[in-house]
Amino acid sequence: MIVGLALWLLGDFAYSRYVHYRIRKWEQQVPWTSAGYAPDAEEYTLLAEDSAAGTNAHTALLLVHGFSDSPQLFRKMAPDLSARGYACRAILLPGFGQTVQAYAAAHPSEWIAKIDREVNELRQQYTQVWIVAHSLGGAISIRYAQQYPEGLSGMILLAPAIAVSDARSPLFSTRFWHEFSKYCLPFSRISCTPFHMDALDPAEQEREHRNVFTPRSIVEHTFQLIDANRQAASKIRVPTLVVSATRDQVVDNAAMENFYGQLKGTSKKLLRLDNCGHMIPVDLQWKEVCQEIDEFIDSVGKADY
Repeated sequence: MIVGLALWLLGDFAYSRYVHYRIRKWEQQVPWTSAGYAPDAEEYTLLAEDSAAGTNAHTALLLVHGFSDSPQLFRKMAPDLSARGYACRAILLPGFGQTVQAYAAAHPSEWIAKIDREVNELRQQYTQVWIVAHSLGGAISIRYAQQYPEGLSGMILLAPAIAVSDARSPLFSTRFWHEFSKYCLPFSRISCTPFHMDALDPAEQEREHRNVFTPRSIVEHTFQLIDANRQAASKIRVPTLVVSATRDQVVDNAAMENFYGQLKGTSKKLLRLDNCGHMIPVDLQWKEVCQEIDEFIDSVGKADY
């Protein structure tokens, strides 16, 4: 038994050293900016195009990326939404787009504080501020909407992390393997992500500078947000559009639809996409999503400007 335990720990230690070697090699190849960010992690703002703005010029969309991602996730959607007359602000959550060490040190309180600062700044310029959030960004935004409901006009949740799918998890649930790793893999606190991005568009299954290393701490924070949001739907009062991909392998669509059913706001809509994976903002139906966002915001009604 002692020999078996020693071999187990030795194997865990060896894997952790291999991952750290991979991290060093990857970080050496990334052309980091002078501020220490990956080149595709820069935040950006697209103002509403004058030709299409109309009353939409009074509405800003705060674009919030998800797990291991960056503002580049919205590189297709943001120009389209800008052309429809919305101001688009794509932000970088603290810890993302940086070294793996910085990523592992990030905390949900920082992410929520970042969203709050951005919403408050946009509120000084625009009458309406909506959040458009993907995956983990959706879970963070749901938490934010509970804590700071007064400054938000509505939310667009793209495959929000209401619960994690087990589609890619062998034998046991994703959560089981996470809990198992906490107690049985003491050295392997960061793992290599073995999967392509969950997109049906082959061109979007890999991204050059995507962080393919997953700190256990970020997974832990994700589950903590999921748990905190478990009864959140009844507390969300702002208009909410929930977009799901029926072929999503990352988040649990059944849990997502249950969340949608419990929303108490008077304005809500569920959109199901049949030709998308989890990466909705860049996958095959992203243009349809932009159209639905525009129509949903319009259906809610514009403020009296």
